[in-house]
Amino acid sequence: MRWRTFLFYNALGGAVWATIIALVGYLLGGSLDLVEQWVGRASILLGILLALALVFYLSYRWVASHQTLLVRERDAVLSYSLVARLLTRYDRQLSWLHRRLTPGEYLGLHLTLSLLAAVGCLWLFGSVA
Repeated sequence: MRWRTFLFYNALGGAVWATIIALVGYLLGGSLDLVEQWVGRASILLGILLALALVFYLSYRWVASHQTLLVRERDAVLSYSLVARLLTRYDRQLSWLHRRLTPGEYLGLHLTLSLLAAVGCLWLFGSVA
């Protein structure tokens, strides 16, 4: 890119950015208490989301490194007669749940997680509105 073209667009972008930031500061300056309240809530929500992401990541790493232990424990639990009766009694419901949580199945894990994310976003939008 030629330096004159770069200089023109760089100056234009800087002027637009500075104008927008100054306008936001001017418009929100009168309601600083409200902005402070919302930023406080958003930071708490962000902290909770980061903590959940960390918990899920550490859980994933633990499960990935202890697969044989988990398979042994699963087989031990499935050998109980009460669990076997429940599995036969609720086979239809459990197979539906298994299809919802299996990534390769039609309408599986991707759709389930997308629907949960959509419900969460709608809830967040409703609380903001």
